Amino acid sequence: SWDEIVETLQGTPVSTDTELGGYVREVKSRVRQDMDEIYTRLDDEQTERQLVEDSLAGADHSPTGTGDSLAGTG
Repeated sequence: SWDEIVETLQGTPVSTDTELGGYVREVKSRVRQDMDEIYTRLDDEQTERQLVEDSLAGADHSPTGTGDSLAGTG
């Protein structure tokens, strides 16, 4: 009957709001976890890049520090 449908629909927003709140919390949690993972990976990449740059700089023995022993000799 229409009365049953109306009663069901009247209760739905509360249930839907509660479910929606749960979904929002879940999405926020997942986004936070994903962002943490992204920042961790970026930090790892930057650390690795810095180690490679430091290693290459340590292997550079040219007087100009550019790796080109003829640099600066016009």
